[in-house]
Amino acid sequence: MPDFRIIPSTEAHAVELAGSMRQADVDEIKASHGVDPLRGSVTSYRSSEACFTGMVDNQVACTYGVIRRHVMSDRGMPWLLTTDLIERYAVPFLLGSRDVIAQIKNAFEYLENYADIRNIVALKWLRWMGFRMSHAEPWGVERRLFQRFYWESA
Repeated sequence: MPDFRIIPSTEAHAVELAGSMRQADVDEIKASHGVDPLRGSVTSYRSSEACFTGMVDNQVACTYGVIRRHVMSDRGMPWLLTTDLIERYAVPFLLGSRDVIAQIKNAFEYLENYADIRNIVALKWLRWMGFRMSHAEPWGVERRLFQRFYWESA
């Protein structure tokens, strides 16, 4: 059985992920921000207050984290970038993510971002993590259909 674990991210993880990023994520970051996988992955890592990597037998399966909107803000922007490994190891990823997302939710009053409607895996993960979804609307540099996802503390 492969070893799946979630660990704090390093920039090397972000670089490794960029080289094998899932096509749906490549398409999403191009449509949202007009950037390539390396720039999208490294910028997400560098901008994050908290960032985690899912590893399968010492290979990067995903990175995800949260970017604080402003220094004094209690609002964050969660994000997720994946490789094809994530679909093969979905159950351990989902179970491990629950604890990490719970920690992120404890640190923020409100979380919000956008997901490309073509990225079915990401949308399923977001629903599993308890995010609410808005109606699809044009968003990003390519003005493709994205869904705003959000969570707020009670």
